[in-house]
Amino acid sequence: MTEPNIDLFNRYTAIIFADLYKAFPVGIKLEPCDIVVQYPPPKEMPDISLEVQTAICAGTIQWLEGAGYIKIANTNRRLSGNLTFTNVVLTVKGLEVLKGMPDSLGNPAGEQLLSAMKTGGAEAGKTLISLAITSAWAALYGG
Repeated sequence: MTEPNIDLFNRYTAIIFADLYKAFPVGIKLEPCDIVVQYPPPKEMPDISLEVQTAICAGTIQWLEGAGYIKIANTNRRLSGNLTFTNVVLTVKGLEVLKGMPDSLGNPAGEQLLSAMKTGGAEAGKTLISLAITSAWAALYGG
């Protein structure tokens, strides 16, 4: 079984990518505390506090930027201590991951992700993201 933080990372990555793909090329605001409330983890996942989930979501957003998948214009800390990321947009690298067509998907990953998220499939979305990123890494690094 995958560690809960990795499951949450994949889940939040799917949610974030779906929102950014839907809005592309317009930047959007991402608030980790709102994301974790709107998309609670499945019941079978170990009990993780809202504070830890929010920290993992914020860390996911920061990691996606550091890895070059997204660009963040501003990061603000609210009075509550929660982070808000504004004018967030997919980079070329992020868009290529979502426009790629791994054989196992048949359609671009971004379109599959949007479809999964519309039907409430954050779990399916995290699997799609994992496949898309793995495929992109293989293409870039010959794996």
